[in-house]
Amino acid sequence: MLREHGSGAVCSEFRGLFEVLRNEVSCAYAAGVTRPRALIFGVSGQDGPWVARDLGDAGYQVFGTHLTQLPPDGAVTQSAALDLMDEQADVRGLIESVAPSVVVFLAGRSSVAESWK
Repeated sequence: MLREHGSGAVCSEFRGLFEVLRNEVSCAYAAGVTRPRALIFGVSGQDGPWVARDLGDAGYQVFGTHLTQLPPDGAVTQSAALDLMDEQADVRGLIESVAPSVVVFLAGRSSVAESWK
């Protein structure tokens, strides 16, 4: 389920994580619970679409946030524009409304110079 990145190296640190998440989905189905939800902050960044696809493949309903660029079609159930540097951003409200069982934080500036603005 893991995909190779541009360097050709597989992100092996995620291998165990996705096995745990798949197991959680299986347990939820067995217990008659609806599909678990995942919330990805930074879903349209470098790694967000890959993680969203893998979580979706594992059975999760995937929600995400983006700053300016929308996530690729089909990557998430629903996305919202959210600037985490904005003190008025209702992060708590978003988390409460999605009610995720998994939160993945990938939001961050990829440029050191930009991160200090």
